[in-house]
Amino acid sequence: MKNCWRLADWIWISGLPRGKDLGNWRPKSLIDLTQRELTTVRRSCEKYGIEYLKRPITYDMEGAENAVESVLTAKTPVLVHCFNGRDRAPVVCRRAIMRRQGEVVLHGVGRNLARSYRLCASFGIPTLKTHECTGQLAGNLYSAADTVIARSIDVLPDPSQETIWLDQSGSIRLRDVDWLSVRRIVVGGESCGLPPGGGDRVRIDHQNKLELTVESALAIALYAWSWA
Repeated sequence: MKNCWRLADWIWISGLPRGKDLGNWRPKSLIDLTQRELTTVRRSCEKYGIEYLKRPITYDMEGAENAVESVLTAKTPVLVHCFNGRDRAPVVCRRAIMRRQGEVVLHGVGRNLARSYRLCASFGIPTLKTHECTGQLAGNLYSAADTVIARSIDVLPDPSQETIWLDQSGSIRLRDVDWLSVRRIVVGGESCGLPPGGGDRVRIDHQNKLELTVESALAIALYAWSWA
C-alpha cells in the first residue's frame, strides 16, 4: 500500500490521499484531520462508498481528542490522514491505539501499584498486567476502579519494537522510539530515574539511587507515547 501504512488491521495512516489511492485502498471510513475543505477527497469517498468524517485539528493538536473518539467509533479499517501524515495523524493514531490495544506491564511494584493503575486509567490504557508485584489494587483508586482490565501474568514479554522496556540496564532515548509501533510499555521496580544530564533519557534504577517513582517514569513514557 504505497503511501499508506497499516499500523494495525483496523487503523491506517497516510498523507493527503488521491482519488485513485482511495479506490485502491478501500478503507471502510476516512477521517480527515486537515482544516481545509477537501472536496475531492469527500467526493472520492462518496464514489467508493467510504464513510467520510471531517475532524479538523490544529498543529497545536486542538481538537485531537474529538478526532481520537471518532477513530475509535468509526467503521474499520479506518484511514486517518492529514496533509503529510507526519504530525497530526500520527498523534491521533497513537492515542487511538493506546486506548484500544495499549498495555502496561508492571513487575516488582509495591506501594506505587494503585497509583500506576490510576495513571493508566487517565491515559485510557485498557490493560494493565502485573508480574511479581507486592502492591494491592484496592482502596485508593478513586473513579479509576474497574476502568482498566488488570491481571497477573507468570512470564514477562520480551523486548521488541512493540514492547518498550524502561528498566533494562543503560538508557532509552525516548525521542528515538518509533511510538507508532509501540503497543506495550514494561516498567519494573519500586524506584527508577532520569540519569543526571540525560535530558530525555529514561532509566529505571532498582537500587533507588535517583529516587524517581515507577509512577513518574510511567507518566513520562505514556506522555511520550501520546505526544512524541
